[in-house]
Amino acid sequence: SAGVAVFPDHALDAEGLLRRADVAMYQAKRDRTGVEVYESKRDSNTPDRLGLLGDLRRALDAHEVELHYQPK
Repeated sequence: SAGVAVFPDHALDAEGLLRRADVAMYQAKRDRTGVEVYESKRDSNTPDRLGLLGDLRRALDAHEVELHYQPK
């Protein structure tokens, strides 16, 4: 399987291109198509989601998250 990402349409640096090509490759594997071109609408790792994950990771590291468990 192969994934395709195009400069500058999909990313402006090598790391971004590789990540997006990887996303496309896993789509190709999942869909059994052999080759897929990156499509942002099929990428669950949007910049907003990645930003939220980074914020959550920092909050966990700084012990700013509390878990409250309430049994039924």
